[in-house]
Amino acid sequence: MSTKSRNVREYEGVLSAALSDRDLRSMYEQSSAVRPAIDYVSETVGNLSWQILPKGNKEVESFFMEPNKDGDDIGSIITQVITDWMVVNRCSVEKVRDRGGKLAEVLIRNPSEIRVKYDEFGKIESYRRTIDGISYEEEYGREDMIFQVFMKSSWKKFGTSILQTIANEVIALLFSTHHIGKTFTSDEIPPGILLLDRLSRPERERFEKKKERDKDQGDLDLRLKVLWGIKDGRWLDLKKSFKDVQMLELRQDIEKIVFRNVGVLPLEMGLSDKTGKTTAREQMVISIRRLSTLKRRIENLFNKFIIPDLVGNADVTFNLRLRKEDGDIPFSDLRSMVADGLLTANEARYELGYDEKEGGDVLYPPRGNTGIPVSVT
Repeated sequence: MSTKSRNVREYEGVLSAALSDRDLRSMYEQSSAVRPAIDYVSETVGNLSWQILPKGNKEVESFFMEPNKDGDDIGSIITQVITDWMVVNRCSVEKVRDRGGKLAEVLIRNPSEIRVKYDEFGKIESYRRTIDGISYEEEYGREDMIFQVFMKSSWKKFGTSILQTIANEVIALLFSTHHIGKTFTSDEIPPGILLLDRLSRPERERFEKKKERDKDQGDLDLRLKVLWGIKDGRWLDLKKSFKDVQMLELRQDIEKIVFRNVGVLPLEMGLSDKTGKTTAREQMVISIRRLSTLKRRIENLFNKFIIPDLVGNADVTFNLRLRKEDGDIPFSDLRSMVADGLLTANEARYELGYDEKEGGDVLYPPRGNTGIPVSVT
């Protein structure tokens, strides 16, 4: 192998995609469906109570109470990490050390500014931060930067963002209704219908020719829906146009796409939920599992990349828990979902802060059928 071919590859940023990081962030910031859904999920996990086990490690607890000098608490760090995960599918956290090499603080960095340097075997070697295309000379070693891709894939280093999936589905929806859109443009009904009295044939032909000519010239103000042969000519007002009705339905369809992909319920977004009881409960399961996945990812991130820098190899862990007294998920709902075969007993026990129980990872048949689920308590 030549020396040149053994050289480390150039710094690599975001792989080309249909939507850039800037597009994804604009989608998050400007969409009245996307922004509340992602904020709800990230803030829900960020506001969970946390604990260091075993209890009594004042040094570690003190660090998590004040993880940096910018005034962030650990909840704010968690919220920012999850938001970046869900928007651009990756997060970056810089670990700042004191002169003695001890971890002093952690700072959230814009993952779009981080360039990854790979070795000849495709493994991450180091990082470099760029702002507006300007690279800093200093490189970050693997031990000084936490760079985590949320949903990885074997064919894409940085995976695919949830927002990219939402955009793809919305685009497919819009294309599927393209013929309706063309109807809106070429034959739009104004807020009423012109009912014309009987006209002579030459007059009617002149009117039709002028209407077509105005249409070809793009004069939208003169587009009319005309009904001929009415005895008394008049203007018939309409309360709501067909276009308005269809656009309302399209908006609702888009909101469903967003909420399903992010993992939130319409009720959590302040919308009335007309789904049946069974469907609503299944949606709640999706929401719980989404939050459980995010909690575990946050716990793994802190326990793998931060706790060892604070205590070395000591058996200390960071834990997030939804507890009965928090009231986030009613105990009765969790017990019912286990009995109905929607959650495993261990999934419910995890939400309540209990340890796993042997045999609790199996989905049992709904109550009334054969099979006895493991107790939640």
